[in-house]
Amino acid sequence: MIKREWSQKTLAQALGKHRTAVNRWLNGNRAPDYLTCIHIQQVLGIEASAWGQPPVEPFVPPATWKLVPPEAA
Repeated sequence: MIKREWSQKTLAQALGKHRTAVNRWLNGNRAPDYLTCIHIQQVLGIEASAWGQPPVEPFVPPATWKLVPPEAA
């Protein structure tokens, strides 16, 4: 989503789901069903099996990101 600069709402619309469903998946509160995993694979190119795996790194909500000005990067 970040690479595509998509919001949760944009992904939800692409998948035909509600934004709160996407939010719950991303926060680990719920997991998408099998058919949704296949759809996510088609839309984002993320292997459907990845949604059943524990995260490689902890999720950090965008609201907590520390933004670095472009000239400092």
